[in-house]
Amino acid sequence: MKRKLFVVMGILLILLALMSINRVGAWNVNIIEFYPDSGVVKLNGETVPTASRPIIVNDRLYVPIRTVSNLIGATITWNATDRYATMYVPDFISMLTELDAKEEEIADLRAQVDSVGVYGDVLKLITGKYLYKNEVSLQSLTYSAIKGAIASLHDKYTRFFTPDEVSKRKVLLSGNVQRVGIELTRSSGKYIILDVIEGSPAYYVGLMPGDVVKAIDDVYVRDMPYDDVKMMLSSTSSREVKLDIIRNGTPMTFNVETSHISTSDFSYELMSIDGKSVAYIRIKSMDADVTEKMDEALKKIFFTHRGEADAYIIDLRGNFGGDLDAARSLLGFFLGGKKVFTLIDNDGEETPVYAPVSQWMLSGDRPVYVLIDEGTTSSAEVFAMAMKSYGRAILVGQTTYGKGVASSVYELSDGSMLVLTSYEIVGPKGEMLNGAGVLPHVWAMTLYAKDEAINLFKKSVLHPSDLGR
Repeated sequence: MKRKLFVVMGILLILLALMSINRVGAWNVNIIEFYPDSGVVKLNGETVPTASRPIIVNDRLYVPIRTVSNLIGATITWNATDRYATMYVPDFISMLTELDAKEEEIADLRAQVDSVGVYGDVLKLITGKYLYKNEVSLQSLTYSAIKGAIASLHDKYTRFFTPDEVSKRKVLLSGNVQRVGIELTRSSGKYIILDVIEGSPAYYVGLMPGDVVKAIDDVYVRDMPYDDVKMMLSSTSSREVKLDIIRNGTPMTFNVETSHISTSDFSYELMSIDGKSVAYIRIKSMDADVTEKMDEALKKIFFTHRGEADAYIIDLRGNFGGDLDAARSLLGFFLGGKKVFTLIDNDGEETPVYAPVSQWMLSGDRPVYVLIDEGTTSSAEVFAMAMKSYGRAILVGQTTYGKGVASSVYELSDGSMLVLTSYEIVGPKGEMLNGAGVLPHVWAMTLYAKDEAINLFKKSVLHPSDLGR
């Protein structure tokens, strides 16, 4: 009786499938090829992963029950010579590969639901049973949980900010704030003053390049993210900032008032060295407008010098990065049309990135010196790495920081923000950047890297090949 019932049900299912085809018209046909000897399964000519594989026993083809149950209406042929089976399946029938994928998705979703359920249970117990429940809020518990989850990733570049933190960061990282007037770089996790802006409060109290910043307002800043340090040195109104520094091994303390300081993240000058012109270009941040500023600078240099400069010094010391696309665009002046880096996502998919061709693309015979140090970070490192990879510049200074990942920024519905590490960045020839940094051709102390570049030019060391590299 059961056997007859199964037969009747099978016939009914086939009839339903045929009726569906008649109603909606012709269906496309998917071709599945099974190679039992090697275990390979191909869907429409492409190899696909699947747990539902047929087997051959005594030259008979056996297809798993799960596969058959999802392929009613399919036809199958067996090539005994080449030992492979071909199954022709109308596309309205669930593919076995889709079934496997759906099972994985369901398992992942079930695990996520279980985790969220546990978190919900804990929140319910805290807000309902905790002795001091009136002193906690559901929002603060949620934010703390999110930050705890991110901390468990052990990824210093993935960070979460509450709405209040987002608002504060936007104000203090903007240009319309008061600052103390120092530019920082980094060495072995320590923050070092690279330059003191003339006429600034820091200049008048006696801070000097080379001073190591130990603490700001009694908070130790070693290994702290640069954005956080930058915020500690800024304010929306005048205030006093306490700086504990180390100068030549001697601890010192300075109290500095913040003030509105006129400064730019991009500057240049045309120097005359041994009767030749050298364009010194200082880039303190990879902002979105750096390409426009570079374009303007090159135009002025061209009309002032009546042509290109004889050499270029690109100073990226203490450049803590910024916009990755800005680095790509900036490379267009030197390596237009070339692949300058590759992005790799969490599935291992690679996306090559090419520099645009700038209308002011510089001649390849003009020597370029790029100044780097440990404060050269992120997109600034990407620029230096590409210039080194193609032998387009001599790198002078110290090994860069080694941030070879790119982040995606997500502004969430409640005003909070998630900065999530999304891609690894490798060089145009596969060079590793993350955790390794970019090594200079010529080592020099940070404060004297510019002088060393000038000396190389005077000695006619104009290309990495002149160094035997």
